[in-house]
Amino acid sequence: MPQKMLLSEAFSIPADRPFRRIWRRDDPRTDVLIGLKPAQRIPEHSHPGSEVMLLMLQGKLQVTLSGEIIELSVGELLRASGDDQLALDNVGEIDAYVLVILQEHH
Repeated sequence: MPQKMLLSEAFSIPADRPFRRIWRRDDPRTDVLIGLKPAQRIPEHSHPGSEVMLLMLQGKLQVTLSGEIIELSVGELLRASGDDQLALDNVGEIDAYVLVILQEHH
């Protein structure tokens, strides 16, 4: 039987760290669901050799991309090179969920 629920009901975010779950791994693509509580952060990192797409599902994130700050809201998609330094900050008042799609270049 189908079951409908909120993201926050299906995937709770720990208070002490962001939530990460690999949604799909099918070489050369990996999809990762990430959840951040308000004020949680994923520090700068990169995904060399990949294209990175972030699809905002809930909440609002401040994305720092090689020093440039970009606000990402529900329904927005951000594409970037995985060679860029990337950091995520939940600047909203609710839990934020983003689907990260990593496409490796071959």
